Amino acid sequence: SNSTLTMAVQSDMWQYLPASTPHLIGLACIQLPFVLNEQQIFNGDYTRYPISQKNLEKHFTFSNQNWQQKRYHTLLTYSLVHYNMNHFYNNFVSIVFCGTHIINNAGSFAFWMTALNGSIFGALASLVEYKYHHSQSRLEHNKTETKSVWDRVTETPMVQYYGNKVIDATFELLNDSIAMVGCSSAVYALYAFDFALTFDRSKKRLARFWRKYVYNDETVLFTESDIMFTVFDMVSLFSAIKRIQHDIEFLWFDNKHRTKSDHLMVASPDNIAHGSHIGGFLSGLLSYSLWKVYMKYKYQSRPDSSHQFRSQLL
Repeated sequence: SNSTLTMAVQSDMWQYLPASTPHLIGLACIQLPFVLNEQQIFNGDYTRYPISQKNLEKHFTFSNQNWQQKRYHTLLTYSLVHYNMNHFYNNFVSIVFCGTHIINNAGSFAFWMTALNGSIFGALASLVEYKYHHSQSRLEHNKTETKSVWDRVTETPMVQYYGNKVIDATFELLNDSIAMVGCSSAVYALYAFDFALTFDRSKKRLARFWRKYVYNDETVLFTESDIMFTVFDMVSLFSAIKRIQHDIEFLWFDNKHRTKSDHLMVASPDNIAHGSHIGGFLSGLLSYSLWKVYMKYKYQSRPDSSHQFRSQLL
């Protein structure tokens, strides 16, 4: 019948789709309704948005205020919201490429674990950044021998005590309610997992390449497809290194050139959470390490399975 034929065609089509397809479709369906537009951002009109502005700020953004009020669920929910379609598109395209590779090689559990860990670690990294800027904005004792008039005035106990009270209140007023949205931290965690997966695979292939073409070992088989994948892996590794290098350099130079008054504002000049990106990337490396330990334990517990584990990482 026609219905049987349609089901058969759909079944055949599904076989050719990547294993990541249902996961990516599900993620898009969850995130798309929470993409903000000009109507909400500039006009404050949330009538067509899934939730009210009050619930958005309290339960779907991450800020120091929400953390202090023990809304710990915002460690995850902030990653559902995006500032606009460009913000969503840039993150989702990255998830498609990295996520497909991770799911095909490590499984869907590793994909979701890495993304969730990235969201949590990225939010916690923003808290560390908050504490750092707060400490740098406060008046403190200058340990250098040559002191300016300003240092001599601000080192008096009374000035430091009341001055820091004013600074603390100002810092809290300026930064406590500033919220972070977007799944960039999860994206950077997936970058890191994909980077480690690619590095683990490429170092084995490069060892074979070295034996084949440097030591002229004729027993080693290295095909044209191996060469193509080696070049692709090198490009992927280089792009991942440059990506995280940009965040580290920006954060380093930004903090290095800030004055005490500049530290009163936690947000970076380009309004990008570089610290959260780094936190997400580190969590991705941690997730990969945990996954590799799990896979090693899993296959070691089975007889004659050590070769299977090695082939999983090739």
